[in-house]
Amino acid sequence: MEVVYIALLTFVACIVGTMTGFGTSTIMIPVFLLFYSLPETLLFVGIIHWFGNLWKILLFKKGLNWKLILGFGLSGIIASFLGASLMFEISEEILKKILGGFLLAYVIFLFFKPDFRLEKNKRNMITGGALSGFFAGIFGVGGAIRATFLTAFDLP
Repeated sequence: MEVVYIALLTFVACIVGTMTGFGTSTIMIPVFLLFYSLPETLLFVGIIHWFGNLWKILLFKKGLNWKLILGFGLSGIIASFLGASLMFEISEEILKKILGGFLLAYVIFLFFKPDFRLEKNKRNMITGGALSGFFAGIFGVGGAIRATFLTAFDLP
């Protein structure tokens, strides 16, 4: 029965994620952590993202920006491997506290600066990819950082 609930929640999370641009990790990581360890959770969420991203590429292929994909995506891929390898070296409890602190600080920052935007430049493209990739690799959640950097590029 547990598998049915997880499959149904995964389906809903993927729909929410596709329509809103966020949500899959936000929904799935806390749910999977109820049943699995952090490394297993990140593996399962990574598999969900892999298939979800393939679906998004098919749906939104007209709007692909290859310069942004290469600059943001490649730095993100490299940094996610670094983050994922560090995840095994740091205590799970410490990682949870760091993630919680970061998300809390991010929400407070956005509350006081709701109109914050970064400049559209190559440095922010590569830095944003690396930071979101690193956070996705080590915590499984990189969407908040990804969104902060990608809003600078006025994507459709």
